[in-house]
Amino acid sequence: MTELFKIDSEEEIKQIIRLMKKVALIALQNYDLDWEQIRFNQLSDTCTFVIETSKDGTFLLRIHAGMAREEIDSEIVWLDDLNEKIGVTVPKGIVDLNGSKTVRIDQENGNPCYASLMRW
Repeated sequence: MTELFKIDSEEEIKQIIRLMKKVALIALQNYDLDWEQIRFNQLSDTCTFVIETSKDGTFLLRIHAGMAREEIDSEIVWLDDLNEKIGVTVPKGIVDLNGSKTVRIDQENGNPCYASLMRW
């Protein structure tokens, strides 16, 4: 688990989720997505949110802390290759308004984190 998601108490879990909700809302501004609902999903090596739309279906927004953009991009390329070459149904990375599959978010505490939007 990354240092950002190091958890020692239930209160720390709540604080992390509150912080990640703010990050998620900022990240969503980078996508051409008419979302209607955002719902916390889970906290593990990433913090994930389910994003629901009426037009485009359901997405998964992942907040990555303590990871380099290259690591995240590499994983998304690998998943895309699995989808394309093997026919395995795995999440597919969605590009943002700038054509990137990874969005950098500068947090209030000065630490950057990254977000990626996935769809099945």
